[in-house]
This record gives sequence, C-alpha cells and structure tokens, in this order.
Amino acid sequence: NPFKDRDGFDVMVRTGDLGRRLPDGSLLFLERKDWMVNINGQRVEPGEIAGVMSGIPGVVQAAVKDFEGSDGQTFLCAYYVAAGDVGEGDVRDYLKGKLPAYMVPAYLMRLDRMPLNASGKVDRRSLPDPTAPGSGSEPTAEPAGFEENAVTRGVREILKSITGRGDYRYDENLLHCGLSSLTAIKFTSEVMGRFGVDLDVTSMLGGCSVASLSDDIIGKLVEGTTKASASKPSKDMYPLTKTQLGVYVQCYANPQSVMYNIPMHVRYDAARLEGKDLAAAVRKVVEAHPCLKCTIGPDARGEACMIPHPGAEVRIEEREGSEEELAAFRDGFVRPFDLSESLYRICVFRTEGAVDLFLDFSHIMFDGSSGLIFMQDLEDALSGSEVSPERFTMLDVSDEEAERAESGEYLRAEKYFSDLLSETDGTSVVQRDVYGEGRSKGRSRSRLGVPASGVKAFAEASGATENAFFQSVMGFVMSRFCYSGRSCHATVHSGRTGGRTSRLVGMLVKTLPVTFDINMDESPGALVRKTAEQLSASVRNDIYPFTEISAKAGVSADTMFVYQGILEGEGVRGAQMEIGDAQFPLTLQVYPDGDGFLADLEYDSSMYSEGMAESIISCFGRCAEGFLSASSLRDVEAAGPEDVRFLEEVDSSRFEYDRSDTVAAMFRRAARRDPGAVAVSFKGKEIAYGELDRVTDHLASYISSKGIGRDDFVAVLVPRSEAVAVATIGVVKSGAAYQPLDPTYPEERIRFMMEDARARLLIADRSLIGLVPWYKGEVLFTDEFESRFAGPAPDVSALSPSPGDAFIILYTSGTTGKPKGCVLEHRNLVAFLNWIIPEIRLGPGSRYASYASYGFDACMMDTHAALASGAALHIIPDEIRKDLGAIDAYYCDNGITHGFMTTQMGRMFMGVVTCRTLRYFGLGGEALVPLSPPDWLDLYNLYGPTETTVCVTSFQVKGDGPMLPIGVPNRN
Repeated sequence: NPFKDRDGFDVMVRTGDLGRRLPDGSLLFLERKDWMVNINGQRVEPGEIAGVMSGIPGVVQAAVKDFEGSDGQTFLCAYYVAAGDVGEGDVRDYLKGKLPAYMVPAYLMRLDRMPLNASGKVDRRSLPDPTAPGSGSEPTAEPAGFEENAVTRGVREILKSITGRGDYRYDENLLHCGLSSLTAIKFTSEVMGRFGVDLDVTSMLGGCSVASLSDDIIGKLVEGTTKASASKPSKDMYPLTKTQLGVYVQCYANPQSVMYNIPMHVRYDAARLEGKDLAAAVRKVVEAHPCLKCTIGPDARGEACMIPHPGAEVRIEEREGSEEELAAFRDGFVRPFDLSESLYRICVFRTEGAVDLFLDFSHIMFDGSSGLIFMQDLEDALSGSEVSPERFTMLDVSDEEAERAESGEYLRAEKYFSDLLSETDGTSVVQRDVYGEGRSKGRSRSRLGVPASGVKAFAEASGATENAFFQSVMGFVMSRFCYSGRSCHATVHSGRTGGRTSRLVGMLVKTLPVTFDINMDESPGALVRKTAEQLSASVRNDIYPFTEISAKAGVSADTMFVYQGILEGEGVRGAQMEIGDAQFPLTLQVYPDGDGFLADLEYDSSMYSEGMAESIISCFGRCAEGFLSASSLRDVEAAGPEDVRFLEEVDSSRFEYDRSDTVAAMFRRAARRDPGAVAVSFKGKEIAYGELDRVTDHLASYISSKGIGRDDFVAVLVPRSEAVAVATIGVVKSGAAYQPLDPTYPEERIRFMMEDARARLLIADRSLIGLVPWYKGEVLFTDEFESRFAGPAPDVSALSPSPGDAFIILYTSGTTGKPKGCVLEHRNLVAFLNWIIPEIRLGPGSRYASYASYGFDACMMDTHAALASGAALHIIPDEIRKDLGAIDAYYCDNGITHGFMTTQMGRMFMGVVTCRTLRYFGLGGEALVPLSPPDWLDLYNLYGPTETTVCVTSFQVKGDGPMLPIGVPNRN
C-alpha cells in the first residue's frame, strides 16, 4: 500500500474498475477498464454510454456492448429496460444531445429484462447480436405494429438505387453502411425529385437512418417547409452572392485573363448522333437552367447584380470544316467574357465522321458540379428523355443568402472562422524558386502509389472521409515544406448541401480555409479525425464569405487543395479543356483513378519550376503512403531516398584539419611567424604581433593569478579601440572564456548578462565603469595595462586551453523576454577559422576592417580570422561607423583588403565603395535584397545563428538576379 504511512494498512487492492467521484465525494462505478473499445479510431468506454442512458427518465437498466460487423468494423448496440413509454427515438435523441456522434450506438434494443449471470450481474455474453436473425432486434429495428408507408418505401427504393442495397434496418446508422458525401448528395437529389423535400447533406453526414430520414421527410411535408421557387415574385435584378462577387472582382481586375473560364470539349462519333440534333439537345439543357442566360450589371446603387433574361434565345454557333480548321478553332475558342453580355459560348463543329461540342462558361454562373449536371442532362436529352427544369435557381440562392446575412447565423459563422484562424499565420506558401514576370501555367501529373482500398479503410477506421484523409496529408506536406508546426491552405466544397441545389447550374462552390496544428507525436488517424470535424464545421458555417475571411485573417487561396472524389466515374474530367492561365500559385487536385489516385498539380510557372512541382507531388504521395502505416506523424517520411542522397552530397563538407588546435595556439603561430607585422591598428596607433603576444601573455598570467581559468567567464567592457584585441586575446590565452559587453547596451541588459554568466572579473575602460554601478567584483582597468604588464612575457604555456574549453559567451534575444546565453568552445571557432581563412584568402599582408559591434558574433570573425592568419586588424572608429563615405575613405587610405558589415549597411556601402584594394566583403545578419556587387571584389552572403558560430552557409553573390540564396554548408 503506497499510502501505508497515512492509513496504516499494509495492502491495497487494485480492482481495475473505472469510476467517477461525484460532487458529494462518493464514487460512481462506471465499468470494467478492460471493456474499453475502439470505434472508428476513437477509444470508447461503453460504461460511460450506459451511464448516460441511465439518466433518461423511465430507463431502469442500461448496458452497451460492442460487436464486429461483416465488414470488420466495430459498432455498438445499446440495451435498455424501461418502465413506461420510452421509445428508441427518445433514447437516440437524448444520447445525441449528450455524446459525440461516434459514441451514439448504431443499434438500440429495448428488452423486457437484462440477462443476468449467477452472481446477479448483467451477463454481457448473453446480450443479443442486433444483426442476427431472430436476435430480438426486430422489435427495435421495426417496432411492433410498424407498417411501411409510402415515404419509408421511397427512402428504401432510393437507397437501393444508389447503394444497391434496400434491406437496411429501420434504425441502422447509414454512416456505418458506407454512406458518403457523394451518395448523400445523390440521395438528397432523388428525395427532392420524388417528394419535393430538401434534406441537408451536412445533417445526414452527422448520422442518419431509414427511420430518421423518413421522419425528416414527413415532417417537412406536414409543415410545408418546402416551397416552389416559382411562387416567389420575379425581380429584374438579383444581387451577386458573395462567392460570385469574388469572381466578379477578379474578372474586372484581370479583364484579359481566362482564369475564370470553364471550357469543355466533347467529341462524338457521327454515327452515334445519327438522327439526333446535338444543337437542339444542348438548347433544351440551357432552357432547363435559365440562369445561364443571365448577364451581370449594376443596380441603381452601383452594386453588381444578376440580370435574368428568361425569354432570350439560346445562341449556338454551328460550323463545319476540316480537322485542321477544327484545331485552329479550338485554339482560339477560349476568350475572356464580357460579363455584361452572354456568360456562355457554345459551338457545334462538324468534321468528316465526327461532331465536336465546344462549351465555355463564365465561372460567375457555372462551377465544376454544374459541368457534371450539364453533361448528365445532355445525355438525357440525346437519349430522348425529358430534362427536368430547375426548381431552385441561382436567383433563389441570392435571395436566401440575403436573408441569412441578416440573421444570427451570419454572426455565428463570422465568430467561428475568427476562432478557427486566431492562431494561423496566413496561408502556407511554398517558397518560390523561379522569379519570372506575369502569371503562366505549368502542370505536373502523377499517379500516387497509395491504394484506394487502403485509403478507404483508413478513412472509415478514423470515422472520416477520403477528402479528410487527403486534406490532412496536404496540411502535413505544407507544414514540412514551410517547416512549421502550423499550416493553412484553401479548399473548396460544392456548396450543394441539399436536394434543392443538387440539380442547380450556377456558382455555388465555396472556398474554405483548412488549418492544421501539427503534433508530431499524434497519430495520422487522430489528425484526419480532427480535419474531418473541422471540414464539417466549416461547411456548416459557409455563409461567411472567403473574401471576408481573407481580409480579416490574412489567409488566401494561394495554396489550394481539392479532392475531386465527386467526379469519379462521371466522365466530366475528360471533357474539361486546358486554359492558359494559372488561377492560383499552387493548386493540387487528387482524383480517384481505378484502384488508385491521380495527383494533378497546376502551378504558376513564373514562381515555381517543374522540379519544384514534381517534388511537391512526390512528397504528397510519399506522405499519403506513410499515413496508412505510421503510428505517429513523426514516423511519416516526407523526404525520399533521392532527397536524402542530395542532402548528403550537399553537406559533404567535412575536411581534415588539426582538431587538437585552439584559437590561442593559432594566434601564437601567427605572432611567431612575423613578430614585427602589424596586428592591430586603431586611429594611427599600431601594435605589432610580437608586442600583442607579449602583453596578452601578461594579461593571461594576471587572470590566472586570480584563480580564474577553464570554463570561467571574464567580462570585457571597452570602447572600440585596440583594447578590444588586447583584452580578448589575453582572456583566451588564460584558459578562461570572455564575455564581450557592448557599451551601447542598456544597464539592465549588461547586469543580467554579467550575473547570468557569473563573471569572475571585469576588464573595463575607466570611462565606462559608470555603466555597472551595482558591480562589486574585481575590476582590471585598461589604463593599468602599461604599468602592470611591462617587461618580458611570463611563461603561460601551462594555461593553454583545450579544444573543448569554453571560448566565449554571447547573448541573443530570448523568447522569455530576457537575453539567452550561448557558450561556444575553442573547437567551434577553430572549425570556422579553418574554413573562412582559406575561403577568403586571408593572411599576411591582408588588412581586415572590423566593423561589427563587440557583442555581435561577427566580431569573432573580424578579430580572430585576422589575428589567427597573420593579417592586420583595422578597427573602424565609432565616429565614422555610420558615415559610408568616411568608411570608404578609410578603406582607401589604409588599403583595406577584407571587410564585413551588417546586411543593410553593407548593401548600401556596396553602392558607394571605391576602394580598389578591397578583395573580399561579407554581409550577414538579415535577408539580403539582390544587388550587383563591384566587379573587383568577391561579395559573400553569410548565414548562421549565433549558436552555429558566425555562419554555417555562404553564397558568393555574382549579380542582381532575383534568386539570392544563403548558399551551401561551409566546409567542416
């Protein structure tokens, strides 16, 4: 008993049961822990459901058991004993209000009594299987006295025509029987045609049965909620919907673009059309969808509106010609629309042996689903069947949207998207690798290696759809390309959420943002489930327009993903024509294709190369396959073998050098090679290498005499002067590490840094001691150097540091609001110096101008690259650091050969520099805007955070091209 000291008992028994402590302190028994089951990837405790059922007035006993269906999927059946009239519908409605949808049992069975075992407990093994004949589930599925009416029979007939099965039990959850968004849309369309009732697709996908669907239809018929659109008085003008308005704005902003055209081309064998009039059939279809004859114009307030022309003649051009003439016609068929005129173009072109139909519609009155409807109606017309006219049109959609916009529904939707995007930092956009002008379209297609059966099984197990699966893959891929834990892209949904709109030809498609918070320890299934829930919620709130979402949240459709599952097997994709303009920078569409999927990436080739497009598709396919097998997102491999090989080749930068070396030893060798050479120059004062070596030996000895050495820190607070080099090298030789303090830092920051580093000694200029009034430790003033450090140098060889000893501590901005200390070791600097010195050809005779602030990591490059190579270090005086002309004059007067500046200052300097002795110049600290460097020097763009020792990549800038990389990894 782990609590023995408290209660005195030696043993505690662990029952393994699940319970809940009530507000009064008592415990409520829930269930055996080992009765937990998995439903569509969610862990469910049947005892929790039974506990909720027990709260229903009249329910005496309740139990819940799991079963495995013929498809291998687990489902739940709830059993209850009730006193009085407690129907299955009452129980189901109660549970829907208390539990998430996946916890609502697929079956309900009312029993006269619960089967009990010898101990008087519920005998779970004796609870009947609700799917077995004679199981006793029939009274629940079809209650005693139940008689199927015309509505119920109609529902079964419609389901059978769509799914091939008509024997669904009365209360069977159709979602567990393969109901998808596609079959739901088809079902609502058939219901509208048969009963004149509009059912909501989104509600169906939340869970439905023959019983609930029949009840919904009967309820709507009784209430008379479905009204024929013809009963509404007609108007001369109808405001554009928000979705249409977005297209309208883009069309007027790009009047010569065809990005919002939807062209189609179908070729018929002449023999097939023998005795049939294709033009007449097309005319019949257009008449069935009269809004195609609308034009767009302003109302009295100047707002864009649809103007109906129901009596206008359907114009169809008819031509005849050769195959060559057909090809020429096809190339020029797609042209921009004048929205104030006809919004469609139709041509029937006859050649020998074939008849070609060309269709082009403005997206403002037509969408992808409209193409599906149009072609289906055309097939009906050609076969001699009647084409049913629209009963609900775009004009009705306009009226309804105006009404909804005035309701609380609009405000709720606005809040929903505001909350959804509150943590989103805009749309995830892949960094462009091409910098062209204008917008041109590229295309890359590839068959994905992921099997259709695998995706379907995964989606079903996750309680989601194939769309949610692929949307999740896209979100994950974008997070990898943008290297972020969050991602956001746009998608579309048909906007057809009921039977009324199932046959509507118009612009209903809605653009929606999809956001992701990627937790690499989460399973792909969990991510897909969350995505499915988000998509469902977004569809319910789609009254709020994407134009408003974009304006307020800063998201865009620049990265678009669409799963085109609805087009599977419908033949519309083959009729679509290519257009020359890319609508968005990146649009990835995935189509079912036999037993797999086809990925189709349309991209702006002025922004992305073909190689980048292929990389995106390849990564998408690889991640889709990974989702099916990985236990966590961390196990999903975004990079392929070829990517890894490329990285290995690029990063093959290791080269051999003396890894036992230290910065102190490198300086000593330079000093001994030429003791008389100038080491440091400041305002006309020069210190030779021999003298600097002598003085710094004295300083190292002094520091050591104070008991300061390996991994201790010595703070240095000096102005820009020769003292920078003296103090730095002296501390490094002592075996301690130096802490450079910039005198321009606020007192509070200096105090934090010194206290955080536990500085053992302060080397300071006497004029700056006022910056540290709180410091009570030992101070060595620089004006004491001459008197203290006279005479021959002491032997300090025993103090020599090791490669793994601390060399410097630098402070960068911290996420907590306080500076963050970073300690670098001698071996870090030695590796860097062994790259930079030969790379920029620095050595004896070179003159390096030090511009960087003492506390900036680039100052290490200035100081140690020069002094370890035998070059002369010229320290730029403070008074000219912001005067580019004066700096150039200094360079010229002193014959400077090497220099470095922070990016913005250095870029401006490159525009005025005249010093012809300058051979190398480095820039770093910020992103570099392209420029053309002077032709007599090598300009380097350097990149690397402080923690990586000055820089880890470099790029030699050759010209002002738009691509300005940070280069490849430096050697070592």
